[in-house]
Parts: sequence; C-alpha cells; structure tokens
Amino acid sequence: MIRDQQVPVTSGSNRSVTEGLEVATLFDFSKNAIHSENIKVTVERNPGKLTREQILEMINSRNYDGLELKDCLGHIAELACNFTFRADFLARKLEKASRSEKDLIFQEIAPKAVELMKNEQMLWLFQLLYQRGKRSQRETLAKMMKGKVAELSVDETGCEVVIQALYMLHANQTHDIVKELESVPLHMMTDDHGSKVIVEIIKRGLVSESMTKFALENAHSLAGHRFGSDVLTALVEFGPEKHAAALREKFLADATKAIEFSCEHSCARLLGRIINTVGNSQDWLEIRRIILDNFLSYSRQLHTVNLVLTVVQFWPKEERSVLVRHIQTQKNLLLDLITDEKGHHVLFRVLFCFDGDDFETLVNFVRIVIASLKDAKDWTPGSDIAIYVGTIEYVIERQSAIHKGTSSLPWTDEASELEIKDETMKPRIDEAVEE
Repeated sequence: MIRDQQVPVTSGSNRSVTEGLEVATLFDFSKNAIHSENIKVTVERNPGKLTREQILEMINSRNYDGLELKDCLGHIAELACNFTFRADFLARKLEKASRSEKDLIFQEIAPKAVELMKNEQMLWLFQLLYQRGKRSQRETLAKMMKGKVAELSVDETGCEVVIQALYMLHANQTHDIVKELESVPLHMMTDDHGSKVIVEIIKRGLVSESMTKFALENAHSLAGHRFGSDVLTALVEFGPEKHAAALREKFLADATKAIEFSCEHSCARLLGRIINTVGNSQDWLEIRRIILDNFLSYSRQLHTVNLVLTVVQFWPKEERSVLVRHIQTQKNLLLDLITDEKGHHVLFRVLFCFDGDDFETLVNFVRIVIASLKDAKDWTPGSDIAIYVGTIEYVIERQSAIHKGTSSLPWTDEASELEIKDETMKPRIDEAVEE
C-alpha cells in the first residue's frame, strides 16, 4: 500500500518530478502530454491532511487505493474538471460515499455552483447531484440558479443543467424557472441552446400562457427561424389541442401559401407535424395534390425536397397506392429520383415508410430500373450514381427482411427524421416583438 512507503516528496530530486507531473497533468491535456501511467510516483502518507501535490500524484499514477474522499476536500472542483483519471476516481468514490461525505462535497461545490454549471467537464457531477442528491441539495441548487436561469439556458452546458432541473425539481421550483424565461421569450426561442430548454418545458407541460401567447402571435416569424421552428413543432406535438388548432389556422388556411411558406423558410418539419394533426382534411388533400403535380421538381431542389420528405412521411396509408402508381406511370420519374443527389433521399423515405403491397409493387419496379442502369454502357462502378444504387439495394434488402420477419433488427423508421440541411438559411425574426 502507498501509506506503508516512506519516500518523502519534499526532497530535491523527488520535488522536481512532482512539479513536472503537476504541469503536465493540470495544464496540458493534448496528445503530447506526459502520460502519467508511465511515471511511478510514491507518496508518503502524512498523518495529517494530504497536500494538493500528493493527491494529484496518487491519482495520476493510479495509486489511490488508500486515498479517501475526505482527503480530497478543497480540491473537488479541480478533480471533477478532468475527464481522465481524476474524474474517474471521483465518480467511483461518490458511488460508495456515505451521506456525510456527499454533504461535504456538496458544501464545497455549492458556493461556486452557477459558475461551475457552465463548465462542460462538471456536467456529470451536477447530473449526479440532481439525480442522486438529497432533496435539500436540489432545492439549494435551485435557489442558487435563481436570477441566472436565462444566462444558463443559452449556455451549451448550462442548458443541460437547467433541463435536468426541470425533471428533478418540484412544481413550485420549476414554475420559478419558467417564470424567469418569460421575460426574454424571443431570445430563448431563437437561441440554439435556449430553444432546447423551451422545448423541454413544453414537453413537461410547464409552458406558461404568456409564453404560448408570444409564440402564437409571432408564429410566422418563429417558423422562419431554425430554432424557433423547433419550439412551434413542440407546441404542435406536445401542447394542448387548442395550440395545435391555432397553428393550423395560421399555416393551413391556404394550401398553396402553406407550401410556399414552408419552402421559403425551410420549416417543412413544422408543417408536417401540423399536417399530422388534421387528419384527412381538405387542406391536407390539396397539399398532397400539389406535391404530386410537382413531385420530381420539388424532389430535386434544396428548398423544396424537405417538404416532399415530410409529406411522404405522413402520407395516409390508405392512399399510398396513389403515390406508388404516380411514381410508376410518370415517364422516367423513378430513374430521375434514383440518379439525383437529393431525389434519391425521397425514394429512401418512401421505402422506409411504406409497407405491404405498396412496398412490394414499388420494389419490383425499382429493381427493373436499377437493372437497366447497370446494363447501360455508361455505368461506372464507384460513381455517385453507383453509390446511390448500392444504398437503395441495401435499404430494399433490409426492409424486405423486416417486413417478412426474417431480420433480427427491429422495425425502425430511420429515414423518417431525415432532413437535408440548408446552411444558407438565415434567421427571419424581424417581425417578432418581445413583450
């Protein structure tokens, strides 16, 4: 055991090793850093409190069998912030720690909790505190977050802590979190990380009337924003029916305008969720008619292909034969889909979402077209088209096995959430006005 060895760490030669190790492990986490497992360090176990250098040496050399949590008090944050040996050591000790030891650790973390919540390497510790900590500790963290929720919500790591709090705190404390975000709804709904928090609030049924009112009043502006669209989609999927009805009224009043808006603002996913709530309404029938009339051209263009993918996903089962027949009868339509950079994604979606006779009919036709492609003189193995064809053949084989029950893989609609990103899309929030 380390404590039985009597090699002092304060002598000249040993001290230089200590300092060199400390610099490498504390400040250099690159691939070229000194690997601590290659350095064997022995530490004299003082009868009193261990020094910081002794603790770091024991942990970095993995010789910490005799090291206890109480020895590390005063250095917990530093240990937790290293994903390598130190965090591993701390995680193992916390799993077996007594209540009193956990209390001591919490008392050390608490004074600088808000600052540490923004540290990516501390996220695991706060998740552990929320999930396994005492109720009083969760309440203390909630009090410390008060007045800082908006700031944390727009932080990459802080937003994850806020989301964890939404799941683990009691109703009155989650209400306080939502209340803070009501003052800056536009900023939250159009922020990469803030929108995730708002979506979780909606999923948990915690969204306030004022926040919902703001979203509905600025629906068109938010729909044109990449993250604002996610918030509206969550309202449709998880919000009360009256909210979905209000959004239907705004976006489906005119099918042609709905399609134009969806294409212009790249919010096909939102339109798809709205469509999924209306059943076989006249608006939905008109949208499908327009898509069929422009199936190939829409499937080839970046600003319209996501709309086609979404409409195909929600195409009524009883009318799928109409789409399959359309693909079969339109001259060269299937060939153009297979060989197009964006169009072949539409075929993927159809193959993933359709089943039964519709699937078999389409697959037979696809195989004929692929065979003709491979027999052509200009067929080039390794080309983009050859890659598209190979992927389609794999999808057909996989989905056929799943439908027949001969595949060990469960049914998964992997293509249902496929979305082709338009990196040129810019936020359009000029019309939104914060209250």
